[in-house]
Amino acid sequence: MKTSITATAAARQQKYGTLAAVDLHSNKMVSSQVETVPVPDQIKFTEADIEMLRKPAAKNKLKSTVKEKTKTIQPRQAVAGTALQFTVESITCKATNDIRKDEISVSAFVLSSNGELQEANNFFSGKFKKDDSKSLGAAGNLFSFSIADSTGTVFPASFAASVFMTEKDLLPIRK
Repeated sequence: MKTSITATAAARQQKYGTLAAVDLHSNKMVSSQVETVPVPDQIKFTEADIEMLRKPAAKNKLKSTVKEKTKTIQPRQAVAGTALQFTVESITCKATNDIRKDEISVSAFVLSSNGELQEANNFFSGKFKKDDSKSLGAAGNLFSFSIADSTGTVFPASFAASVFMTEKDLLPIRK
């Protein structure tokens, strides 16, 4: 924009034509300045143009630039899922039990409809202050099931999953 504002009058005239008359440094609004600029003859509608636009499209000799859609549209085919993944993206501490930080350990398990059990014990440990949020990254990719292997003859397949979070100092130690 800066190059347009600081351009010479000749450069603005070459680039913008009659709109070069608009003074961008003026206190007048640009829209009111543009209203006073005459419309060039080559872009004005003629009476013949207006009459042609008023006729229905079928009588006009105008050709549409829009491509017709093929008449044999095929619906997309449904693709059955092949895998189920259980992932924990991040953990956020909303409130702490400790004065300084809570030491959190996380474990999880998942059980498929045919009884297959997968466990992830202590897959993440971390210290959290209030409102801390930590991304688990690759450690958060916990379980992956092949749908074909896990469902057998049971439909629909069902999976039960749980995540357990424990705080190291949850119970005070008495001496």
